[in-house]
Amino acid sequence: MIAVAAGLTAAVVWGVSGLCASRVSAVLGVWPTVGWVMALGLGAIVPFLLLGAGPGLRGQDLVWFVVAGMGNVLGLAAVYRAMRSVAVSVVVAIGGAEGAIAAILGIVGGSRASTLTGIGISLVLLGVLTVAYVPERADTPAILRTGRAPGHGWAIGAASMFGFALYATNRLALSGSIAWAVAPPRILGTLFIAAPLALTHRLPMQRRVVPIVGLGAMTELLGFVAVAVGSRDSLVVTDVLSSQFPVATAVGAFLFFRERLEPRERNGVLLLILGATLIALARG
Repeated sequence: MIAVAAGLTAAVVWGVSGLCASRVSAVLGVWPTVGWVMALGLGAIVPFLLLGAGPGLRGQDLVWFVVAGMGNVLGLAAVYRAMRSVAVSVVVAIGGAEGAIAAILGIVGGSRASTLTGIGISLVLLGVLTVAYVPERADTPAILRTGRAPGHGWAIGAASMFGFALYATNRLALSGSIAWAVAPPRILGTLFIAAPLALTHRLPMQRRVVPIVGLGAMTELLGFVAVAVGSRDSLVVTDVLSSQFPVATAVGAFLFFRERLEPRERNGVLLLILGATLIALARG
């Protein structure tokens, strides 16, 4: 049950993070948003990194460190870019494939998965695809529109990068501390994005989005902590359930941005929920 609770926790907090990101990236821009999220996240885990043992990276762990770091950083940039031309609920629905991608990588890597879990993964992927191919609606809030072509390609790229990053985080969590498992993107993002932007005076901040930036950074970090914890119980179950964050985001987008789900989107959400239920039952 640890994997189920951890996966669902990640789904909820990542849903909140997605809503925050859609607002902040429209105000500050894509790369400054990534820089702030990574820098604030690193600040939050520094005490745990200092108190715990070092990462002890060698061989394969070093590869997972780089994959987890760069995959997450570049994935965030891609999803923030997609949110500037595609409705939030659609972007995160496509991004929700990350958990299934990571779970498939886990199965290929030797993790066990029951038949019921396999069916659940299939339904999750089908649900994501169902929502992903809904065209942008005319009632999409102005803050999310730029007049450019829809960013479905950016969202699909983000899902792929997140999937590999999530799997790499799982592997680090199995061989080391939780703090060091979630540290890679925050360390690399701070060094290669936040720091250069700050040094060149291109890391803006506006008072009105400070609380949103902080909430987005902390919820994004908490989601990865939950995934790292859950992967020690079941890598596959945690990753697939964490991919349910499009449901939480869709609800938030309706409440705060007045985005309404089209019939096809509702069908996709139902498939996501059914897939998650089967995976939970498989663990029961």
